[in-house]
Amino acid sequence: MRRSLDGYRDRGLLTALLPGVYCRPQDAQDLGLRVRAVALHHPDAVITGRAAARFTFWPELEVKTVEVARQWHTATAVGFIFRRRRIPPEWRLTSGGVTFTHPAVTVLDLCAELGGAVIDEALRRRSVSLAQLWSALTCFTRRRGNRLRRILLRESRDLPWSEMEREGHVWLRRARVKGWKANLKVVVEGEAFLLDIGFKNDKVGLELDGFAFHGSRLSFARDRRRDTLLTAAGWRIYRFTADDMADPVDFVRRVRNGLAEAKGRRRQRQPTTPHGLRRPESSVDEKPGGERQLGRRAIPKLFPQRYDPRVPLAERGG
Repeated sequence: MRRSLDGYRDRGLLTALLPGVYCRPQDAQDLGLRVRAVALHHPDAVITGRAAARFTFWPELEVKTVEVARQWHTATAVGFIFRRRRIPPEWRLTSGGVTFTHPAVTVLDLCAELGGAVIDEALRRRSVSLAQLWSALTCFTRRRGNRLRRILLRESRDLPWSEMEREGHVWLRRARVKGWKANLKVVVEGEAFLLDIGFKNDKVGLELDGFAFHGSRLSFARDRRRDTLLTAAGWRIYRFTADDMADPVDFVRRVRNGLAEAKGRRRQRQPTTPHGLRRPESSVDEKPGGERQLGRRAIPKLFPQRYDPRVPLAERGG
């Protein structure tokens, strides 16, 4: 049998993916066949890196070389990279007879190559949780590059879903801008919308428009409709493109200006007293007949301390 297969290979009818594992030449680049070849030739092997991400949570990811972890040294073949590495059983997933690293380990493996983008992608697809990523990092404590991984995980504490959102979060935290939440859910007229960054108290939303999610005609129309509904509900939406995000100082300035404008509008809507002073909402009482009167907590702020409401107007001095 071995001699027959070698003969087919020599005549170009078969090609060897790994020693003893053959396929048709036109199928040699099929990623599914290549990972299956690893499982057939090395049953103990674990697929890692881009190939593991492709089959576990990121099917669009481009894969040129299949990376494999084994406990023993293995010669590298064309299209494959074998590394001596032990993956604990709890951080493995098996599907169709092929073993892959758990998505949390895969994400950490790709951080050095893809940066925070791989974390954002996995979180957005809900393939892993931030707690799982920290747990995986704790399990592999002596790996080169863990300092970068820790930095990226700290930056991910507000669960960004894109690289632009990650940058926005970092800049807002560094500028000490408070009161915001990532992926804030807002319900308007029975429809739920997620704002990339939202300031709920000020009704200010920030949309960071990456081309991957906002570059089509359909997404453009959807975004315009959403902005219209949110604006009618009292929200102010500020959109930032990749070019806008190139200047962190300008980004923070525009956000602060938007928040100041929102606070100004909110103060203008607050009720006033007959003296033209702003009346705190907590100090306004309602009479049974519908008239509004000042609560006692507001009196010291509006009148001198000697004022006593129990003294008749005719008997007051001064």
